[in-house]
Amino acid sequence: MNLLRVVGAVGPFALVALASCSSGSGGAGLEGTASKRQALDDDAGQCVVDDGVVEHSCHHASDGPFASTTAQVYPGNVFNDVNAPHTSHTVTLPGTAGQYHGAVLYQPAVSGKFGFFTAPNVPVAIFDSAGNAVAKDNEADVPATACALLNHVTVFSLLETETYRLVFGPAVDASVRVIVESLGAGGCHSCEGADLEASVTHSPYSRTDGKSQLEHPIPFDVPSEIPVISGNAGNHWARLSFAKAGARAVRCYYRGGADVCFPSTPEQIEKGKRYVFEYCDNGLSAGARAEADRFELRVTKSGDRTAKTTADLEIEDATCHGHGHEGAAK
Repeated sequence: MNLLRVVGAVGPFALVALASCSSGSGGAGLEGTASKRQALDDDAGQCVVDDGVVEHSCHHASDGPFASTTAQVYPGNVFNDVNAPHTSHTVTLPGTAGQYHGAVLYQPAVSGKFGFFTAPNVPVAIFDSAGNAVAKDNEADVPATACALLNHVTVFSLLETETYRLVFGPAVDASVRVIVESLGAGGCHSCEGADLEASVTHSPYSRTDGKSQLEHPIPFDVPSEIPVISGNAGNHWARLSFAKAGARAVRCYYRGGADVCFPSTPEQIEKGKRYVFEYCDNGLSAGARAEADRFELRVTKSGDRTAKTTADLEIEDATCHGHGHEGAAK
């Protein structure tokens, strides 16, 4: 299996204290270096999925969010689903040793190509609501050098108007991990973007900003939310900065969704799993179209006293379809 190389990303930024529990820091320039990436090919040298999708899916395999569900016997009445986007689903399969086999529902939010990443590598088939099999577009093994937590990806073209039966097996193992990712218009080098990961720890305090520098500006929609993939945002602040050559950096501010600095109840912990858009310093609103080639994401404080808080934001070319985080306005 061949591995194709493409140029990737890095970026800008600074922050202000806006309320209790928040801390500020001074401004910084737009900096960063580009990173090399790889894409998965099939045995015939045909691109199957872009490297960015593999990296993104592997990240969710490692850090979640995680969900568990039980498949139903198929053909038969299927009622559990794996619709939650950007989620590592563990699906328990009915059956007996070596012959585990079952189905879950999947309804895509947009029409297009979708990569179904699995571990272990089990047979994957999709049927529409009428029971007709959907032909595979392509598939490839995921080498351990690309992601040790995923084994295989199968690509299907799906319609947002349809609810599908995603069938696994027959399989040796009684459960399978599946991560479903939209591949945009094509899934291979067609969708540029920046995958920004920023983290902060409470004690001792440390912070890592996420930066990305693209080869040229891309149009994108200002995100309405920024997902928290580990730890908790509390009610602290995050900042997304972006710019293009010769222009001043725009700074957009987001507030943790919890009502308190350090959430302790299930309700407040759940609220703290995202940063919510507040404002941009140039008047842009969430969902507004912007253009930039340099990006930076910063989180100021952790809402979890004992764990690192990490935010992950994927910014994608707005001319592509569907692969952005659910928090980004489409």
